[in-house]
Amino acid sequence: MSYFSLRRYLQLIRRPEKLAYTLIAYSSLTLLLMVILVFPLKDYQRESRENYRHQRDLEKWLLQNQSRLVTARDSYQQAKQDQPTNGDKRTLMRLVSEIAEKQRLKLSRLEQRQTNVTVTFEKQPLSRSLRWLQTLTEDHQVTIEQASLRYTDLGKVSATLTFSR
Repeated sequence: MSYFSLRRYLQLIRRPEKLAYTLIAYSSLTLLLMVILVFPLKDYQRESRENYRHQRDLEKWLLQNQSRLVTARDSYQQAKQDQPTNGDKRTLMRLVSEIAEKQRLKLSRLEQRQTNVTVTFEKQPLSRSLRWLQTLTEDHQVTIEQASLRYTDLGKVSATLTFSR
């Protein structure tokens, strides 16, 4: 229905011309609201339907594979329990420094880097340094990632070592 045919219709029923503008404005507003509200709601409904289907398929898969999942969980927990642990709950940094104190080894720098600990010492007795390393690696399962040793004086050594657990 065009503007002119609407104007003629309104003249026939003896309505003022302002009513035509009002009617056009309301029609335009209704169309605009439909575009703004209805079309996004259709998209939301479609996405919700797809999400529901995916969730339903996942539920079916979980129910079908429940026994396998329980078996996998149990074997994982068993493997976790079977792993050897040294029972030492101290942090690596604390462990390294306490054992160095017991060996009367003076550390000049102790630095935490993520899960590794870097240790530096200067002019310490070689025999104490080796006992300290042996205690860490054999008794506490600490791994030496990097080592730099320098023989300095008679029976003394300087070193930079990086440890991990």
